[in-house]
Amino acid sequence: MKICQWAQQSESERVYHDSEWGVPTFDERLIFEFICLEGAQAGLNWRLILEKRQAYRDAFFNFDFNYLATVEAPDITAIMANHEIVRNRLKVASVFTNAKAAVALVEEYGSLAKALWQFTDGVPIVNQHQSDADVATATDESLA
Repeated sequence: MKICQWAQQSESERVYHDSEWGVPTFDERLIFEFICLEGAQAGLNWRLILEKRQAYRDAFFNFDFNYLATVEAPDITAIMANHEIVRNRLKVASVFTNAKAAVALVEEYGSLAKALWQFTDGVPIVNQHQSDADVATATDESLA
């Protein structure tokens, strides 16, 4: 397997690249975890988040969105004291907001996976880019 340029800087990136990146999943908890981790990495780099991944799982109840959505007043201050995660108040709070949105999608579509995979009819899109410059910043599916 050809390893992407972005995954050549650390073992955590390489393992993620080879075992998870681009691998379709319909696992609701894992999908929610990826959504939250992508939010955490905004403005940062993915390697940093991968190296803190277990700390995020510990801090956010293994990304159990059904549970997180029921937390009336999340103790953001206590989570912010955790030096093992990125301590950005808005990013921490977004996990709880995302959980409520995930529950709403499950109520509407029957599952989080079904809600998200509907844009590709449940089938992954496999691109054959020759270089990173060929990757589009947006597609019709991503915009939808």
